[in-house]
Amino acid sequence: MQKIGFLFILFVFVSCEKNSLEKDIATENTCGVKRPTRDLPWLKERIHSSERLAGRLRVFQGNYEGETVFTMDIFVGPDGNPTSTYRCDGALLCSVSYTVAGPIGDCPKLPSKITNNVLIYDSGE
Repeated sequence: MQKIGFLFILFVFVSCEKNSLEKDIATENTCGVKRPTRDLPWLKERIHSSERLAGRLRVFQGNYEGETVFTMDIFVGPDGNPTSTYRCDGALLCSVSYTVAGPIGDCPKLPSKITNNVLIYDSGE
């Protein structure tokens, strides 16, 4: 019985941790939503479709030239990690892959110009 009680408390603690992270990510943005990973349909769908891929998916919310942007970073190994940055409406702002040979894409310097990055989703793989 004590083991069941301990497991229940552990489950509640882990659940609360995830929920508290979601509360922390309810940061101000120019998109007009409180929880982007839930409230922006295009972002929710991209996260859902990316979960089927092998690798670790992380989504960051940041600021670029006065507007909120979202950067999706997929780590699949030491070579060819795609990173895409989107505006609030889901329009692609930048796409770059980081390889052992260096960055490949249309905007390798953009990620360094994004400020106030906050991790809002992490698949944890």
